[in-house]
Amino acid sequence: MIRPLIYCETITQLESSILTIDSRIEELLTLRQQYLAAHEALRSAEDLTSTVEDRPAPSERAKTSVSI
Repeated sequence: MIRPLIYCETITQLESSILTIDSRIEELLTLRQQYLAAHEALRSAEDLTSTVEDRPAPSERAKTSVSI
């Protein structure tokens, strides 16, 4: 538990709160990495989708081909 600083009266209470804060920071940093990974995966998927959408359909490509 993170005891409000104003209520910490002993070294043990301060140390306990500090350990809890450090633990939560580690948990949040791990969660941040998961969000960054999901963000990158979604961005890659959107980039692939937009690349496919930018290409002309096969029938449109045939119309633009030059015959010799």
